[in-house]
Amino acid sequence: MEAHLRQCVEKKVRNIHPLETQNQTQSDLLWRDKIFSILSLLRSAVDGSERERKRLEEAVTLSMKNIERKHADMEILRLSVLEDTERVRQDSVIFEQRLLALERIFNEIDQHTNFSFKQVAEQLDFIQTELAADRNKCGEMINEWQTELKGFKTFLAKESVMISGMWHEQLEKMHDMKLELEMRCKGSRELTEKHDILSEKIDILVREMRNHSEAITNQAKEIKTLKFQMKDNVKYVEDLIKDSLIQSKLQDSDENDVSKHTEQISTNGRLLWRIDRYKEKMTDAKENDTVLRSPIFYNKDYGYTLRVELFLNGRGQWKDRHIIGCLRVIDGKWDPLLDWPCVLQATVTLRDQENPANDIRKIVKVTKKLKDGDSQKPDNESGLYMFIPHTKLTRYPGYVKDNVLFLDIQTRDLKIGGSTPSLIS
Repeated sequence: MEAHLRQCVEKKVRNIHPLETQNQTQSDLLWRDKIFSILSLLRSAVDGSERERKRLEEAVTLSMKNIERKHADMEILRLSVLEDTERVRQDSVIFEQRLLALERIFNEIDQHTNFSFKQVAEQLDFIQTELAADRNKCGEMINEWQTELKGFKTFLAKESVMISGMWHEQLEKMHDMKLELEMRCKGSRELTEKHDILSEKIDILVREMRNHSEAITNQAKEIKTLKFQMKDNVKYVEDLIKDSLIQSKLQDSDENDVSKHTEQISTNGRLLWRIDRYKEKMTDAKENDTVLRSPIFYNKDYGYTLRVELFLNGRGQWKDRHIIGCLRVIDGKWDPLLDWPCVLQATVTLRDQENPANDIRKIVKVTKKLKDGDSQKPDNESGLYMFIPHTKLTRYPGYVKDNVLFLDIQTRDLKIGGSTPSLIS
């Protein structure tokens, strides 16, 4: 481009007048310098634009890569958000199902609680009615006793006045009779004998009168004691009302004792113990620390007499947390013929009535010398006992079904090493 401009300028210079040529040359030089400067500026601007274009291309390329990477990240994030959303939706469905189940369970518990409250209210009303009737009966009995006591007092007062009058009359008559007999019977043997007989009768009558007087005195004392007995009877009736409530609780244990005597005693070292009304007995153990005792059984024919004891609510540091059980050797008929000391081990199995795979097996041991006595106090060695946590019973419903619990006890003599056969596979 510069060469072309230079040729154009030279052609113009040749065609112009010399004077004009000189002026034109100067102006051309000025224009050429300006054009050169403009071209230089344009070249530098083009070079700068080229560099800027390359820089922008690189920036655009880098931006595109960043955009693509961010797009990939956004896609991954979108998939993750979709997965999280689906998981949250599933969790919300499960949570709603659990809420519905909890609401259904809560409604059932509420209905059961309302029903229990109604039963308790009915029982309380019945007990209050019975107590009111008993109180009315007690009041009527007390009023009757008071009326009878008043009548008895009046009768005794009249009798005492009458007897005292009769006593004086009899004394006067006896005195007169003695004087008359002494006067009439001095000369007659028969009269003397009659006198002696009459004297004896009079003495007997005097003794009877004295005894009667003492009886009257004793009756007066008994009247005083009757007042105190009446107060004691009122207290006794109130205690009977309280005892009537306790008798219902003790009735179950009495039924168990009766069943223990009526059931056939096991003589093969195996006892399958059925515990009925488990919940009521657990409540009784929590309130009164009662001990549950099994029917007696023998480790063999004519063997040791055994019994299992259960602390349903635990004891000591295990109270309210574990069922504690132990094996007892009690006095038996054939103890003098057996080997002593005896060392026995028992396997106690808590049976799951729905799934036998969940059966719980525990080992208990007992050692006893002859004439140790049937001690009711548990040993201090915890290794001789079995421990079943309460949480185990609540985890699986098969252990306590229809309010019944089964314990399977199998014993063996450690000195012999024999085991008892199984009754139930």
